[in-house]
Amino acid sequence: MKTKRILSALPLWLALLLFTVPMTSEAQFLKKLGKGLEKVNKGLEKVNKGLDKMKNGELPTLTPKSQKKQTETSTTAPTTSTATPATATTSTAAASTAPDRSKWKTVEPTYPTPFISANTKYLRLPDLYDYTVGDVHEGVFSVKKNYRYEFWRVTGKRLYADEWEHPELSYNFFPYFNSGVCPMVSSKPAADGKKRWHLLYLDGSVKELDPTYKEITHFSDGLAIVKQTVNYKDQYFYINVRGEKAFPNLRLNGDADDAMRPLQEGLRAFREYKEWSQEFRTLYAWGYMDANGKVVIPATYMRATNFSEGYAWVVKTLGEPQLIDKTGKVVFAPGKYDYYSDVVNGKFYIQRSSRDNLEYYDITGKKLAEFNNGMPFYDGYAFVEVDVDGGNDGVKLINNNCEIVRHFSFDDFVAYNLDRMKFSPLGTVVYGDMNDASIRNNKGDVLISVWDGEGYDRISGFRNFTADGYAVMTNIQMNNKRYQGIINTTAELEWLFSTEEYTKDWGDWPIEPTPRDTLRIGIPRIPEPVPPTDGPEGPKVRQKQKYNVTVKCEPAKGGSASITPAKVFEYGDMATLTAKANKDWAVARVTSDTEGYAVPNIGEPFAVTTDMTLTVHFLEKDTTETPQHTTALQGTRYKFIQNEDWSMDTEIYAEISEEPNISSPYGEKTYGFITAMVDPDKLLEMPEFTARIFTAPLEVCGYQFDQQTNRRWMVLEGGAFAIGNLQVHPEGNGMMGLYFTALLALNNHTDFQILPRRYRLEMLDYDAETGEFTCGAMQTFSAEWGWLNSDDKRLAKKEKGFMMTATDNGLPGDLFQGAKLKVAPKRNDVHWYPSAKWYKEDQNALQQAIESLNKAYRSLETDYQKVFGE
Repeated sequence: MKTKRILSALPLWLALLLFTVPMTSEAQFLKKLGKGLEKVNKGLEKVNKGLDKMKNGELPTLTPKSQKKQTETSTTAPTTSTATPATATTSTAAASTAPDRSKWKTVEPTYPTPFISANTKYLRLPDLYDYTVGDVHEGVFSVKKNYRYEFWRVTGKRLYADEWEHPELSYNFFPYFNSGVCPMVSSKPAADGKKRWHLLYLDGSVKELDPTYKEITHFSDGLAIVKQTVNYKDQYFYINVRGEKAFPNLRLNGDADDAMRPLQEGLRAFREYKEWSQEFRTLYAWGYMDANGKVVIPATYMRATNFSEGYAWVVKTLGEPQLIDKTGKVVFAPGKYDYYSDVVNGKFYIQRSSRDNLEYYDITGKKLAEFNNGMPFYDGYAFVEVDVDGGNDGVKLINNNCEIVRHFSFDDFVAYNLDRMKFSPLGTVVYGDMNDASIRNNKGDVLISVWDGEGYDRISGFRNFTADGYAVMTNIQMNNKRYQGIINTTAELEWLFSTEEYTKDWGDWPIEPTPRDTLRIGIPRIPEPVPPTDGPEGPKVRQKQKYNVTVKCEPAKGGSASITPAKVFEYGDMATLTAKANKDWAVARVTSDTEGYAVPNIGEPFAVTTDMTLTVHFLEKDTTETPQHTTALQGTRYKFIQNEDWSMDTEIYAEISEEPNISSPYGEKTYGFITAMVDPDKLLEMPEFTARIFTAPLEVCGYQFDQQTNRRWMVLEGGAFAIGNLQVHPEGNGMMGLYFTALLALNNHTDFQILPRRYRLEMLDYDAETGEFTCGAMQTFSAEWGWLNSDDKRLAKKEKGFMMTATDNGLPGDLFQGAKLKVAPKRNDVHWYPSAKWYKEDQNALQQAIESLNKAYRSLETDYQKVFGE
């Protein structure tokens, strides 16, 4: 039975609005679906009765059936608007007499957890240790077999068989591709009986290197360091991806990976051999060169970090770091400090010793805040540890102004783990130990959690995501058998590895717990075993090839773009994509016509390994006008929440001004706000569930008018939706519990947050005399795609082009749709905050929520503002 009909029983937007419900990872409801099909299907039949009436967009009748459809009304209220909590409400709900709810169950939604699917691939291995399976880089991962390595494309094809070694790797590292190449030693001796280094390429070809090469580091942005031994004398030099010597003017000392740095903002830190320095007491010093090997800042430092936002830390005198710019000029010298962070979002921290507090500064040298412990900023936020009255008060989240905007319980974060948390290229972090961890974003939201089954069944052991969007799971126990796996950013297990024979007993494995368009009921299709003899594609003799990289702009009037240097490239040559937007335009995204290859970032060098055409897409800035009336408007949104047998209406209220003089938590001078008038203190009681609903108002930013389509829009920002204290009938409608569990699993938030989104609400039947209008659909702005309809999957927040399942999609398009807003008296009962009942009357928890919301209202920064610099 198709379950899409079930989701139509309640508006799908409710699924996308369930933010901020406190959650635990123990509830594994969907794991038992396969065993309970008979009972579930009975619930399906019951819920789906009568849904055929909904064909062709027909909506169910407002019920209870004894009630007639309500007519639109306007509610009179006091005339003073305020930003304080209130208890009055105009929400109405049609429901039968409340049953005995003493045995009702509180819904405990699950976080997204790893699951198998029909796409999962299975590979049997001879051994399985923590570092048997390597991370995915450039679409390829390594597998260790009896101390040899083979390489597989993540798509399922074997690239190289297990005939390669890497004598320089320690047990907890693995070989990987960078710049389209991976240096390895062939396990097959040459004619002289010695094993030689080779360069493996992504196209399956190889290149044998000079037999005097004894050690080679991994490549970093097109370069590796080689140790060559001739007549018992060692020398070190750079090679490029073709195995050619590079930058012979540099005198290198040592082959450690620490001496090989990636290009950062056009500069690469390098370590150069020097005569013995009494000051440094070393034989080397650090400096910076550009992508072509030209020394930009001479090697005169005993330590040096990579550049970040135009700044790097260097040390000339032990224990006295200095912050320099790209010319080598010192911009900040704090004195004797042992620890310091990169400059991110214009902020950094320094720490005198491990016993002292962290001090956060901006690049002008102004001290911003001091905390017991903390992390560098990432995309506007940082985690810090706070001590209060001599005792630890747990981990907090601070914004770019160093204000605390979120409080975490000790169950969420333990402070001592902050030092071990590192952000991935996707902006994710692994919190916890290997067995009991979760993947979180920079705001602390859980994106993917461990899966706990019955007995010892468990899927855990996260490594963090690579830039490719894959993470290795190192500790999987199912039916007393051990596995490892690779998940993508939707938590789908794309690969499973085990020493066990392939089995078809997959009934106990978890299946997709949070589908977006349907509830999956039943035992999944079993994973497909990968033939161990499949392939390999290589090795094959390398043919010298030439590659072309072209770039175009879409639309052409949006700006200009180019590839430098302008030439025909050989395999592994470095190129840089540059783009410049014209006035009132902004760069949105870059796409490529070549599948399976990473799309380069603007301004960052990349290795050319295939022909490709890149398209730079631009967005045009909107023309926004001030509102044309100073008024208050109100109307009814019918069937705000609905089912076949009940529905809930609510009032939509807007307060608008021609001048920015309305005071609200969004600021002292705004054009107003619009909100659904749902009382967060009132328990919504329906036949199948009870819950509280909180709706944060949206800020009015102005109006737009499209002359070509004759459409008018109200521009909005912010807003939030939350459902809490949710309980469902345990037996009366089992599908309702299933439904809500699936909905809540879509949500990754554990605290109230204002969504940093820009929306526009279509104003239908607009009356130019009074400002009255009927609410149409609402669109959402995407920094990559511009204005999109609310159900567009591209609205999910992305990092580096990869989508995280547990990210918000913004507010729904039909949030206010159909409400006819008429002139009405001003109200003083707008709800900007939840009530204490959300927190079981815990006033401290409520105060923390209000504090966080206030700072979120004030510091709201949307994608639109970031793109166009507003």
